[in-house]
Amino acid sequence: MVDSDDQPILTGIIGTSDGEADYYTAKLASSDGETVWDTALPGAVYNLSVRAGWLALMDNGDVVMANRSWNSTSGNDVVVHRYAAADGELVWETVYTSAGFISDQVNAMVRDAAGDILIAGVTNFSYDYLVLKLNGSDGEVAWNSVYEGPVFFDSATCIVEGPGGCVIASGYSDGEGSGWDLATVAFDPVDGEQLWELRFTSEVAYGSDETRAMAVSELGDLYVVGYSYNANWDSDMIAVRYHVPTETAVGDLPVAGVSAGFVAAYPNPFNPRITLAFALPQDGQARLSVVDLRGRSVALIHEGALAAGEHRVSWDGRGHDGRVVGAGVYMAVLESAGLRSSRKIVLAK
Repeated sequence: MVDSDDQPILTGIIGTSDGEADYYTAKLASSDGETVWDTALPGAVYNLSVRAGWLALMDNGDVVMANRSWNSTSGNDVVVHRYAAADGELVWETVYTSAGFISDQVNAMVRDAAGDILIAGVTNFSYDYLVLKLNGSDGEVAWNSVYEGPVFFDSATCIVEGPGGCVIASGYSDGEGSGWDLATVAFDPVDGEQLWELRFTSEVAYGSDETRAMAVSELGDLYVVGYSYNANWDSDMIAVRYHVPTETAVGDLPVAGVSAGFVAAYPNPFNPRITLAFALPQDGQARLSVVDLRGRSVALIHEGALAAGEHRVSWDGRGHDGRVVGAGVYMAVLESAGLRSSRKIVLAK
């Protein structure tokens, strides 16, 4: 990972003399590779056969690191650190553990548009997906959710922020007679409630389909990629494209009797273009604009009559004067039928 100054940031573990390990994170100068700062803290699991460390960059340049720990009381736990951008000092530390001696392991981490931390992994209470959301400012756990598939073993391997802000985790999950399937699950970003589940199998009895990465397109489509294994022809690459239904995205939905509202904004953060999806319950006049956090008008995207139903429009990041506005946080505002709906959008550098 690199920061806004193109300085590389790396993380991992360093073995210590007593057979244990330290969490190690460092920032390097882009010009010559010299160490700008490095931080080593105790408590890591000394295991060189598995990945050790995931990184995310915050808006002010701070670095968030996720890793795993182990102790005899709770087993494996999820450990998350936030380090100060300037000197690598520890800003906060969060250790997440389920009740009792249960192994909780991190397999993926990203930050969302609001600056919160999303984590996916596995909890072995019954070997289910583990999905966590942490408040980016203080590391407090906002919610934790699990996904239990139809048979036994389920492990989330990646996580993204989806259309409308929903949290999407994917990995592999035991299917009924199909071996491991690609299981992709969405959660409400506010409370972690499961929104929907998509399962894909290559229809080979007791084969293995595993997700290794996900991405969301500018149109809101979800791409799930990984590999498919079968004893007859070994491993093949696999890619699945889903069109995420907007009616399952988080937001005000186009249901009869409800007010106008946003369904999705993607990609978010964006640069240079964002698509805003919104719904109108009836025909009428509508105004879609962008304002800054002080409420000052930045851009007028649409003003005029629109039919009832869902609409998608794009904004290229230009203000009233035709120039691209500065990077930062803005609000998209929809006004129709005397009601108002807004959605936070982030223009990245």
